[in-house]
Amino acid sequence: KEREKKKGKDDDKKENKDKEEEQDEDDDKDKKAEKDDGDDNKDDKDEKEKSEDEDKEDSSKDIEEEADEDDKNQDNEDEEEEAEKNDGEKDSKDQEDEEEDQENVTAEKR
Repeated sequence: KEREKKKGKDDDKKENKDKEEEQDEDDDKDKKAEKDDGDDNKDDKDEKEKSEDEDKEDSSKDIEEEADEDDKNQDNEDEEEEAEKNDGEKDSKDQEDEEEDQENVTAEKR
């Protein structure tokens, strides 16, 4: 009887130990799954931040390029205005020279 009782206790202990080990394995799997989910979430977050940073960079480049284009256009306009002004000054100088020549011719004829 005692042997059977002891054998029953030993079987119960073994069964409990097996259940504990199984539970530990399940817990480890759950922890690993949670960690993997956390890693995936972190990767997703990192990817999102990287994407946002790239978008900001692209936007900054676009703004910079736009400003450079505006500067270039302004420089071209300034050059055109300067050229027109110089042409106008040259034309009026040419006209003055022509009038002076005309006066000289008229004076010579006298």
